[in-house]
Amino acid sequence: NLEIDVVVALHACDVATDQALLQAITRNATLILCAPCCHKNLNRQINNNVKFYSKSPRANFGSQGDLRQLGGKTLPPDHTFDLVSYDNVFKQQVSDILTDWFRAHILRCLGYRVEIVEFVRTQHTGKNLLIRATKK
Repeated sequence: NLEIDVVVALHACDVATDQALLQAITRNATLILCAPCCHKNLNRQINNNVKFYSKSPRANFGSQGDLRQLGGKTLPPDHTFDLVSYDNVFKQQVSDILTDWFRAHILRCLGYRVEIVEFVRTQHTGKNLLIRATKK
């Protein structure tokens, strides 16, 4: 494996970001600059695995306001995503954030110092996060 110093991935769609990160990690890159885009993989997994507990998009919350009460049934711990599955916008945003969090966490576990920064104003694009990782 040829070692490289810097990996830059700008708006690599979906798992292309993960492929760029894999190349950076396996080639021992000292600097990674990655602007992820199109986080479809986790969103697809949520779509495929969510089981709905209510036919109505309105939650039937208990008197204590228990957020795990949906449609009169209590959600088991492994159905947390049921709470965001009714709203596609929330589901996509949660998928985006979790995907990038997993990426940053993996890089940290592999010895990188990771910073997540907004490099473009939100008014211009919603895809404005940059994962900046430097080898410790």
